[in-house]
Parts: sequence; C-alpha cells; structure tokens
Amino acid sequence: MKHTPETRKMAQDVLDFVTFNPHAHDQNTWFDYDGGTPVISEDENICNTTMCIAGTTKFLAEGIEGLKSFENNEWASVNEAGSLLGLDFDEYDALFYTMDQDTAVEMLRAVTNDDEDKFWAIKNSSKSL
Repeated sequence: MKHTPETRKMAQDVLDFVTFNPHAHDQNTWFDYDGGTPVISEDENICNTTMCIAGTTKFLAEGIEGLKSFENNEWASVNEAGSLLGLDFDEYDALFYTMDQDTAVEMLRAVTNDDEDKFWAIKNSSKSL
C-alpha cells in the first residue's frame, strides 16, 4: 500500500459510502442499474444502482463518467481504481475480486488504516479466495 493523503482520503470516502449506503454495494458487479442507463441523478444521488468497491471508487472520483468507463475499458478502469486507493496490482486484485460483501468492506477498512498485515489476514481467512 502506497498511501498519500489523497489515496487515504479516497479509501476513507469509499468506506464511508459503502458503510452508509449498503444497498448500493454489490461486489458481484462493477455497477448495475435500471433501464440501460445509470440511475444516478445530476446531484449524484444513487437510486437502484449498485457498485463494487472498484465501481464506487471510480464513481466518487469521476461521477457517472467513472462508471461508464468500465464499459469502454474494464482493465484500465480497474487499474485506475486501484491507483486511486493507493493499491498495487496484487492488493487491488485481492480486494476487487473478493465477492463477499463483508470481507471486502473489512479489507477496505484495513486499507484505510494502512494495515497491510490485517488486509492479507482477512483475505486469507475469507471464504471468497
């Protein structure tokens, strides 16, 4: 984990978002929405839209365009989301591809605390390896 004040703030913002909007968190999809377009209003309120941690990171950093970027280049979007959180490839691969909601949130909490040992301990004890 290579944190700067910006990446630490982003990690905390993502953790706060998934904690206070659990209905909008779904580790099984970058983002999912009703009717073919994201149901996110211009003031960026979420309605019937779910996102994984990578999708949430891109949404908080870039708004709706951040979500749409997954449609254009999924790999680049995942890489960018990892960079925004201060994670290297192994770290963001482990976090973003953890399908269990609670495990992913606990791993993200370890990221916000800059606790790499706890991050890997949570991942290694997870059912969703």
